[in-house]
Amino acid sequence: MNEITAFVLGRALGAPMADYACVAMIPLSRMKSPPPAHRGWITAALAKNPNAEYPAFCVSAVAGEDAYITWQSTGVQRFAEDLQRWPELPLAARFDQHVINTDRHLGNLRRIKKHSYRLIDHGRLVGDYGDWDIALLAARLNHMQPDNLLARAWPDGVPKATVEEILLHLDYHETAVRLALPELRQWWERIADPNDAAGFEKFLLGRAVALKQLYQSAYNQLLL
Repeated sequence: MNEITAFVLGRALGAPMADYACVAMIPLSRMKSPPPAHRGWITAALAKNPNAEYPAFCVSAVAGEDAYITWQSTGVQRFAEDLQRWPELPLAARFDQHVINTDRHLGNLRRIKKHSYRLIDHGRLVGDYGDWDIALLAARLNHMQPDNLLARAWPDGVPKATVEEILLHLDYHETAVRLALPELRQWWERIADPNDAAGFEKFLLGRAVALKQLYQSAYNQLLL
């Protein structure tokens, strides 16, 4: 649910990510060496149904290399300077903030070329491991997640101009959510509990409204 929601909303916002996505049904019998944490439920599912399948979220290939590799090879300063010149960095930051991506690090950021990156992996939203519930959605509605990408670009503080650019475009977030909702509801009907779907929809709309105040408080800026 997290991956699909983030992809559809990100596309509505114009966030830099993979071009396409799909859900593929994977036969569990093909998973010969699953991670230890998943072996129990996979074994139980196959015992009930030898043809059991599991929906997997897939995206089109994203070129380039992990930003972590670039960071290692170029060094902290040169990497920060390259990231600063990524035109879509403010958009990427406000998208991550909207969905409260708790797992944005250089291993799930792809460097396509000089001054160009793409976001991948949106599985951990709201909670540390992405396993949110209705109570956590309510508790984190006005939570300001650390801006990991901005901090990588400007370790000593985000420039005022960058914050102002983020603030300038936050009004569009509510529009983007409403544009994404028809498709999101179609997916949620298939994969989510109705109460969870309703709660997540309320959360995304609430975050769209709350973002300006959150950025204002975090960066000591007046709203535009």
